[in-house]
Amino acid sequence: MRHVPCAALCAALLFTTMPAEAQPLGPSGDWERLGQRQVAYDAERDQLGLQGEGEFQSVQFCVDRAPVTVRDMEVHFGDGTTQSVSLRERFAVGTCSRQINLVGLDRYLNRLVMRYETRRDRGPKALVTFYGLPAPQYGTQRPPAQAAPARFEREWSRLGQRQVAYGTEQDQLQLTSDARYNELRFCVGRGGLVVNDMTVVFADGGEQDVRLRRRFGDGSCTRPIALQGRDRPIARLQLTYQTQPDFGPKALVTFEAR
Repeated sequence: MRHVPCAALCAALLFTTMPAEAQPLGPSGDWERLGQRQVAYDAERDQLGLQGEGEFQSVQFCVDRAPVTVRDMEVHFGDGTTQSVSLRERFAVGTCSRQINLVGLDRYLNRLVMRYETRRDRGPKALVTFYGLPAPQYGTQRPPAQAAPARFEREWSRLGQRQVAYGTEQDQLQLTSDARYNELRFCVGRGGLVVNDMTVVFADGGEQDVRLRRRFGDGSCTRPIALQGRDRPIARLQLTYQTQPDFGPKALVTFEAR
């Protein structure tokens, strides 16, 4: 019988039993991690508040540590609208949901709400990691013009302008017209501007907060912001922004609605 040297045999066994390097969990590509939530035993609903900046075109989540059955998920956008996603699927450890495309273009996320079924055996708690796929960047120019939709759309009406001041980080535009609008946007000229958020105050006293938290280059505009309710007159617009410390050109903000 031929004897294999112990050193060679031990090295071979070590090589064959060594576990492969763990692959990172999550989608590949330009996806950004939004946050994590651990499944709780005493609840079947959880939410992830989002503090990140930027616009996203898709979301996805991955499951680790323990399986979990997810019923559905709600995506809450910065303009107050919601997108419901039906799942009703059991996700094993190391698996991810499908890519969930967001309704509309370049959406700002406010929070993600998930409904799931808890485990009865009090085993390991599942860890759910959420990811977002950033929307394409248009640089400092306005997005390319889209083909006209089949339905009629009203033209944008100019509401007014405000020039950014160095000594303050908040400004407002008072409106006196009784005209009713469904959508709102603003465009930035004469220089760049970092806008934190905007508050729309309606004539009936109601308010709608719009989270932005991004830099707008010279000549760029926000996406069309859908107003809550339909055909609502606007009393004033409040804008919170970050001033430039170098005292460069003052940005001019033009508000439009339709």
